[in-house]
Amino acid sequence: APVQPLVRNRKQLESLLQQVPTFANPQSRWEQYATPGEVAASWLYDAKMRWNCFTAEQSVLDLGCGPGALMTGCLALGSGYVCGVDIDSDSLDLCRSNLMELFSPGNDDDDNDVSANWDLLQADVTRLSAGLVHQRQFDVVVTNPPFGTYSDAKLSHKSNSNRRNKKAGQSTSSKGIDIAFLEAGIAASCGLVFSLHKTTTMPFVMHRARQACARKLMSNDDVASAMVEGRDYSVSQVANLRYNLNRSYNHHLKESKDIEVSILEVAFLR
Repeated sequence: APVQPLVRNRKQLESLLQQVPTFANPQSRWEQYATPGEVAASWLYDAKMRWNCFTAEQSVLDLGCGPGALMTGCLALGSGYVCGVDIDSDSLDLCRSNLMELFSPGNDDDDNDVSANWDLLQADVTRLSAGLVHQRQFDVVVTNPPFGTYSDAKLSHKSNSNRRNKKAGQSTSSKGIDIAFLEAGIAASCGLVFSLHKTTTMPFVMHRARQACARKLMSNDDVASAMVEGRDYSVSQVANLRYNLNRSYNHHLKESKDIEVSILEVAFLR
């Protein structure tokens, strides 16, 4: 029998996602921040209402799944299959535990057993283009990527060793990783992509999304037919959300910070 949705409305979804355990020791080099339950619920439920997505016939890919809040939401809304990808083994262990707790046999009605309907893959999302996950196309891709603001220079004083590492090309920076996640999502999707970004970066993010859509078509040997926005695909900023980001790392100076984020939506129309 088809998997039945575990939630019927936004409030139920938010209540469920607020119960998902999150990072115990977030890693700054991967910019690990939990997706707040209210943000994830609003994001996913609104997407379902607009596109009738996350159905039993659809496959979903979550890039940078972390503890699994978005995966949980996609499964709870009725998705037939969800694959989560993350570089961090500890995050994947927590994600697996969270999903098994919610969706393993015996925890709910047998009709709602979706324990066989999800997989986890440990991989670097930025290097997935020719990897396993791109051997198939997913109906929906969701991603809450790192914001791309991490730099080891922020985490230490400008010591001699830090300067030597920088000169040697060994310094670490996540600049541009949000775009890399978005591009990986566009490459892997045959239908919809939903990605969370800082609102201030949206004009640039939307520009790069359009470029990635054009590259996707050309990679399919359809160069003769130019990809036209509005006919072949759409790129939209569909929601602006605010939430308080609690102090997670030592280099954070405030106990919490008000963050404004936006949802980028890419839809392939043919």
